[in-house]
Amino acid sequence: MATIENINGMPVSEGTGEILISVIIPVYKVEKYLRRCIDSVLNQTFDNFEVILIDDGSPDGCGAICDHYARLDRRVRVIHKPNEGVSAARNDGIDLAKGRYIAFLDSDDWVHTEYLERLLDIALKTGADIVICDFTKVEDDAEPAIDLNENVRLMSNADAVRLLVRDQDLRMVVPWNKLYKRAIFDGIRFPVGRRFEDEAVVHHYLYKAEKIALTSDRLVFYYLHDGSYMAAPRALTGELQALEAFHERAVFLRSVGFDDLSRMVYKAVFTRYLKAKRKISGSVDPALADSFNNGLVRLRAELRGARFNARFKIFYEAYFLMPALMDRVHRINERIGRKAKMKRMGRVEHKNETSG
Repeated sequence: MATIENINGMPVSEGTGEILISVIIPVYKVEKYLRRCIDSVLNQTFDNFEVILIDDGSPDGCGAICDHYARLDRRVRVIHKPNEGVSAARNDGIDLAKGRYIAFLDSDDWVHTEYLERLLDIALKTGADIVICDFTKVEDDAEPAIDLNENVRLMSNADAVRLLVRDQDLRMVVPWNKLYKRAIFDGIRFPVGRRFEDEAVVHHYLYKAEKIALTSDRLVFYYLHDGSYMAAPRALTGELQALEAFHERAVFLRSVGFDDLSRMVYKAVFTRYLKAKRKISGSVDPALADSFNNGLVRLRAELRGARFNARFKIFYEAYFLMPALMDRVHRINERIGRKAKMKRMGRVEHKNETSG
């Protein structure tokens, strides 16, 4: 078993009985994959942790599987509750966590045997409030070979938020590839009853952290299957909730002085509104249409209050005055952008072929 040391070189929590890490796993309708997920955590090279399994009213055999592991291993705690969704389950786990650090894991994914050891080691050596690792998408049951290289990049909260907004880096968004100091979640919880809950909170906790460490090690195996979240088609209600999450991000970034990033998010929100409007026009749900139109009115007022260049101001004001015409202009720009992207990709492929 590996020994984790703190910055002063002394073993952490030795003899104190303190739990260092709480691993929170919401569980719902994953009977086929749950054992693999739990086993991957219990087989870690580091063992000072607790596993909090939140059975979110799963109608299959998941609850019994959770209870089975709780009987086998004292580090496993099980909470059975009515179904409220993944946000409520994660929030319950945060409230119950005893660890100095918190990690989340989706119950159909699994982790490398050194997942906790490596993330905690980086946290203790660097003093990072959040440690982020890379992940591998997997579409079958075979675990791919992973090279661990310990390449670590330290960032300020401003750097991390810029990476989130400018690069739209998925590693920054998802909650299940990170180790957090528990204090990060003081006053922060996932929004209950909404999709895209990750997008709604990530900017809050990245901003709250003073130091973030990013490792290139791929320590999480993200399992893609028909029932997985990223494989699910985005319904219209989900699109509106995504718009709400990004809209809130733009407002938040402006409130903390990241005006340039706020403008970038506002532009992205406006573009997404244009795409969503096409779907809304074919919807027969008046509540969805009202929600969309109210959001669009609020967005217009906020855009007017932000300092955008003249070109963008003319575009969005023209859209509100002549929506049909500007929608056609936007569609033409989209097609031009796609063709330019395909042309660039073709040049890259040709270059690779000639250099090979």
